[in-house]
Amino acid sequence: MDRSFVFEKYNPETAPSFDYNGKTYGGADVAGAFNVRGFPTILFLDRDGSTIGSIPGFVPPEIFVKILDFVAGGGYKKKPFDEFIRGL
Repeated sequence: MDRSFVFEKYNPETAPSFDYNGKTYGGADVAGAFNVRGFPTILFLDRDGSTIGSIPGFVPPEIFVKILDFVAGGGYKKKPFDEFIRGL
């Protein structure tokens, strides 16, 4: 997974501001910028910083592995992320 993903954990209540793609974000700004409606949320971004998709709440390990394979294999380039998630 380390070859395909960079993992970051962000707590909007305690994390400092940070710069991303030329903008500064802090606190709840992150939720608004990435359309996060609740926590926890897993957010997938591609190499250029575009949002691939997001998953709110807990994801069972057997489903999460399928999602990681889909993203790492570039499946999102052929099939929309949301459509893939609905099919699980």
